Amino acid sequence: MPNIAAVTCQVLKSYEYPQGSWVLVRVRTEEGVEGVGECFVPDRFGSAVFATKELIDRRLASEAIGQKVLATQVIWERLYDACRRLYDRRGMMIHAVSGIDMAVHDAAARTLGVPLCDLLGGRFR
Repeated sequence: MPNIAAVTCQVLKSYEYPQGSWVLVRVRTEEGVEGVGECFVPDRFGSAVFATKELIDRRLASEAIGQKVLATQVIWERLYDACRRLYDRRGMMIHAVSGIDMAVHDAAARTLGVPLCDLLGGRFR
């Protein structure tokens, strides 16, 4: 089972949504499998999305790097614990956690070669 080797992110701004922007998160394993996630950061002034990117780059990425890609719950707990210890369990920090969590789940599904919906319990309807 491969470990997570890198977590990278970039800001995506859209003039169609002046009240916020996105952070696109990529998780790459040692074997080169890449998972993609995103988080929307609501913000009227346009700077919170850059702060969210910094939170991922400088603090949260280290909680996922080196972990087994299939240990999605362990990674989520580490990320959430970092939220609780550093700031709060709301707002910008939890938005950042959601982007990483989504990318980790995507990478895990791609590692197993199954659709993400099957990894999350299967198709229902």
